[in-house]
Amino acid sequence: MKSNNLFFVVDNERLPVIVARPANRKGGYSIRLTTDGLKISVPINCDDATVMSYLEKHRRWIAKRHQEKTTAREDLPVLAPGNDIPLLGEWRTLTPANVKRPAFTESAFLFPDKDANESGAIAIYLVTAYIEVAANIVRRLIVSAPSEYKQLLREVRLKELKSRWGSCSSSGNVSISWRVVMASPYVFEYLFAHEICHLKHRAHNADFWRAVAELAPCADDAKRVLRSNHYQLTHFPFPPKRPVTFATFSL
Repeated sequence: MKSNNLFFVVDNERLPVIVARPANRKGGYSIRLTTDGLKISVPINCDDATVMSYLEKHRRWIAKRHQEKTTAREDLPVLAPGNDIPLLGEWRTLTPANVKRPAFTESAFLFPDKDANESGAIAIYLVTAYIEVAANIVRRLIVSAPSEYKQLLREVRLKELKSRWGSCSSSGNVSISWRVVMASPYVFEYLFAHEICHLKHRAHNADFWRAVAELAPCADDAKRVLRSNHYQLTHFPFPPKRPVTFATFSL
């Protein structure tokens, strides 16, 4: 049943097909278009021919998602002086300056002018500055969190996450993607509320969503922002690699 070198061609691009056959999957299929290619989960006894037939049956859906990602990729900001980059739902201009440390101002992102033409260096400067801003937001949200959640909260981690915006463990550890700092502040606040509500409500049931709405009245708008800007947020200034923790806040 092992799948070797499967590809699915969309708009003249060969997408690697990554097949998962979980032993506990009783039936049904699911498809995701990711940075690595097309990921499909199938029943354990499903052969490669059936996998490819299923993908062909859903070609229109795959092509639409692929086009959306292609358009989003073309819309990513270019890391060069004078161009604008996102911060908290607004824009800052990339500006080389006589500074040792990168920093955001009200209108610009200042970074050492010796690297004015080095997009890789600019990306690293940006991530460092983004994480600093995100860390300050996390500190504020922890302080203002309702006591009923704070007493269950053990640790908050600011992370690079491969496929999720956040997570919450049963032991009280919350993880949040630093990348959300590029979106409007209420999106970060929603994500924090979403994860700490899992401290009391593990499932996404009615009680959970009521709790989230109490802490984050703009939850619906925040979810729309995350959905419609998923590619841009997860691929700027570079795509996510392995999950890693950048900052930890213990209570």
